[in-house]
Amino acid sequence: MSTLAKYRLLLGPQLTASVNASVNTSVDLSHPRVLGAASYVYYENGSVITPTMSGTSTLIGTRTGRTNGQSYQYQVAAVDSAGRLGPKSSAATVNIPPAVAGVTFTPQKDLSWDTGILTDNATTSTVGAYLPVIDYSWNQQGSADAFDLLVDTQCSLSTTRVRYSPTDIPGRSLRAQLTFHKGPSTFPQTSSRTYLSNVEYHFKGNGSVNRSVTPPVAPDLQAHRNEVSVPGLTLIAETEYWLGFSIYLVGANDPLGDPQFQPFAFFSGYCIGPQLHGPTGGFNPCLPLYHGGGKYPSTQAHPAGAPIVSYRRGDDYFGLPYDGSSADRLTVTWAPPAGPVPSFYRLKSAPRSTGPWSLLLETADSSTTSYTVTGLGGQSAAPTSFYVQVFAVYDNGGNISESPGSLICPGPRKYWSCPMWGHNSDLVSEGTSWNAGSVDADLGHWTDWVFRYRLSVNRTGFFQAWKNDVQVAWFNGINLGEGRRNPPIPTGTVELTPGHYWKFGIYHGMVKATTAPVPADWPKRHVIYYDECKHGTVTRPAGAAVAVGTNDPGYLGVKPRGTRT
Repeated sequence: MSTLAKYRLLLGPQLTASVNASVNTSVDLSHPRVLGAASYVYYENGSVITPTMSGTSTLIGTRTGRTNGQSYQYQVAAVDSAGRLGPKSSAATVNIPPAVAGVTFTPQKDLSWDTGILTDNATTSTVGAYLPVIDYSWNQQGSADAFDLLVDTQCSLSTTRVRYSPTDIPGRSLRAQLTFHKGPSTFPQTSSRTYLSNVEYHFKGNGSVNRSVTPPVAPDLQAHRNEVSVPGLTLIAETEYWLGFSIYLVGANDPLGDPQFQPFAFFSGYCIGPQLHGPTGGFNPCLPLYHGGGKYPSTQAHPAGAPIVSYRRGDDYFGLPYDGSSADRLTVTWAPPAGPVPSFYRLKSAPRSTGPWSLLLETADSSTTSYTVTGLGGQSAAPTSFYVQVFAVYDNGGNISESPGSLICPGPRKYWSCPMWGHNSDLVSEGTSWNAGSVDADLGHWTDWVFRYRLSVNRTGFFQAWKNDVQVAWFNGINLGEGRRNPPIPTGTVELTPGHYWKFGIYHGMVKATTAPVPADWPKRHVIYYDECKHGTVTRPAGAAVAVGTNDPGYLGVKPRGTRT
């Protein structure tokens, strides 16, 4: 045997160690096999241990009974057939979280999609059932109407992009796709269809279309979606639940060829998921995570040296009060930046929030501080293809200089945000919301989320959220969920309606292009991925609800495994 081969054989493999997801006093160990190794020696804080390890290409095992609040280092060394012990691997350090007295986590559902079959909603499945995806397309041109049915691609399981792969089995994720259609080039032509270029209606039908009239009428003009429901969860009031999952938003130059995530700038959000939904279908999701929805937060900072802008377009507004104005009109107002008074202002426009920007107009002097444009389409119009930035211009004896651009108007709406609703004792919906910042840095990466929540219609609900192990929301004493009267009379007690359920997938509100053309670069398809979805309950000693940390058994029980990439 050559010297080189000898040292290759004896090198210790890289050992991975992590706190067990369900029992925080246990440590999961794993490492790849070393070619030619007859056995291995394991070390904990320098002392030899004998964990039971098994597997084919990768050996895995668990070290139980560790002490809360302690730190442990693990190493492994390979032993060849002659009994020669190689050098130890580099140390893998694990910090066992402190004990949380009286708190117990009970896992309910592992929806990491690594095993099992995804089915349609007519059959049961351990990993979820996709809902029927029906896009109704209603095109209108003059007095000639056409109505046709299109079934989109269902959700699927993917092995090409996963957050975490278990040992010796291929990891899988949930892939959700939503396809939009525009014009005759993307719809098969039939004699029953007529088209007006770049004008198309999209909405979700509920299957009970009235086809006795011409054109047929769909009673549910809401949205289109591609979703998977979570089976086997019975959610009840006043119970502490935990949900963990990871989501992948496709970035630019995606190696798998999926379209770049391009959230639209107007009318609701794009790509809602997951959703905690009310059971009757008439109640909006009481807890949906938007990625691509949301507007500028009220604390949004303005670029240094740029004009201070406000805008309003329908119910999308920043710095201006909502006045019920039509979304067909965008109004932008501004104030000068600190310092010298500008000579005049330049306004630039672009079809996308990312550009390209071109000169829209120049004001005569600095006294003009507002601009309004109409003809952008109604509230349910296609996403805007018109953005505005304001620049202050200074003329110093013919030496023209331009300030940095203002905030983009309307806001690009590329934010993680979440509205939350719940019925009160009068069965009136109450809501609040939170915003976890821009999605820009998360494109092309897995983003881990953990939700802690309690359903209630008696103001005893709560909600806590973490993004990539950092808390982004905590609400206590709220209503969360759909209520009903029991008995069903006005004087009856209000209780949580049975049947709340989770859905994962992709969703968009109704898109309608009438007065505004669909942008030429409007993407035809969007794709997102979900992985490492787990759900469970926590019991803890009686007392007032308080925010907890990432060492809580509930958090450790549902947080995504492995290393985030």
